[in-house]
Amino acid sequence: GTNRLYGWLDENVGVEFLPVDFVNDPRVIAQEREFVSINATTEVDFLGQAASETIAGKYYSGSGGQADFAKGAMLAHGGQGFIVLRSTTSDGTVSRIVPRLARGSVVTTLKNTVDKVVTEWGVADLRGRSLTERARALISIAHPDFREQLTKEAVHMGYLRERVWGYLRWRPELTAASGRRGPRAARAGRGAGCRPRWRRGSRARARAA
Repeated sequence: GTNRLYGWLDENVGVEFLPVDFVNDPRVIAQEREFVSINATTEVDFLGQAASETIAGKYYSGSGGQADFAKGAMLAHGGQGFIVLRSTTSDGTVSRIVPRLARGSVVTTLKNTVDKVVTEWGVADLRGRSLTERARALISIAHPDFREQLTKEAVHMGYLRERVWGYLRWRPELTAASGRRGPRAARAGRGAGCRPRWRRGSRARARAA
């Protein structure tokens, strides 16, 4: 810093330096109403886990206070936590929204702590969401070039699926977030997971046939 900065800091009662075990304590952070945390990451998987310390499974940086401030925001009254990243690597060839984190990646912020994930394509609200809702929301903010493949991966992993009389079928529109769920949504052509109702004895008759 400059001499001007140090002169301003000297004996300034409006500035207080405190140890990190106090400043980064989520319980202290949570005392701030409507606290907002903004943290960058390198990769987010379908579960919402954020790997912020590794790139392609290799250690790149420390965690800093990311997990502390994300948890503090989660606990604060009216708090919000944002995990931000570009949807692809700098050359555009690799999606940073991924089905699974790369082997060797470190989970910096847990899926149950992550609140909102932001790319240049939008915001995925993950707090309190199911695995299907998480995958659907994250695919919707991935780069359009990767959404179809990510959707296929999500169906393969069992996070997104549509049952039509016992058969799984891939639907591209599963990438679109929808508030409608269940059989009624499926009949309307929306992506939804529904299990057919079997009458007693119908499975046995089907096998016999």
